[in-house]
Amino acid sequence: MNAFPSSAELKRRAKGQLIGRFTPSIMAEIRVLLLMLLASMLCTSLIDETTLFGIVISYAVSFILEMIFSIFQIGLAKFYLELSCDRLARPSVIFSGFREQADRAIIAKFWILLLQVLCFAPTFVCGMIYDQTGAPAVFMITCFVFALSLVLALYVEIIYSQVYCIMADFPEKSAREVLALSRKVMRGHRFRYLYIQISLIPYYLISVLSFGFALLWVVSFRKMICANFYLNLFETTRDTTSFDVTV
Repeated sequence: MNAFPSSAELKRRAKGQLIGRFTPSIMAEIRVLLLMLLASMLCTSLIDETTLFGIVISYAVSFILEMIFSIFQIGLAKFYLELSCDRLARPSVIFSGFREQADRAIIAKFWILLLQVLCFAPTFVCGMIYDQTGAPAVFMITCFVFALSLVLALYVEIIYSQVYCIMADFPEKSAREVLALSRKVMRGHRFRYLYIQISLIPYYLISVLSFGFALLWVVSFRKMICANFYLNLFETTRDTTSFDVTV
């Protein structure tokens, strides 16, 4: 028997686990989304983006907000892991990350964002050269480098895709240990994870027809699938670690 369920099987499990639980899952997502929007709008209203200095500050603030709100991702991961284990999960669990070494999420997110920025650094350099020269050859090189940067940034996203689930599962692990463990458990499963994410694209496209209202359902559905993916990873690597969501 194949130890790794297919994308279709993970979707089937996720749909079954969300039956009767869509409301609390959507409410949890809405809480985080509203907090992010309010914080972003407040910061935007205080920054003058018409100047170069203002633009730099705006990017810096966005970078900082992204790191701070990564703490909520621990709570959301815990929420979906509890649901996938058929446990009672309240929307208030999204704040649990603030009680479990919140600095871990900030540190981990900082390194992930830094790596992704570095992935696009060559693109920025090529873009600046093209702005100065306007040469068609430089434009072609910039496009190629940009495509390569996207692939590298996607690779970073994939190998660290389990970070928040691991943090929710193992609150005693440091940010460095969590990052290392995510890289480790994703070995041999990167293309499988990528395929699962690509298979969800039609769901996102269909949600557009609902003017975005169905997007919250799709987001909850995706995160439930990812929770089951994580559980399966650790079920098949019990020689190195074990799974136990702390309630």
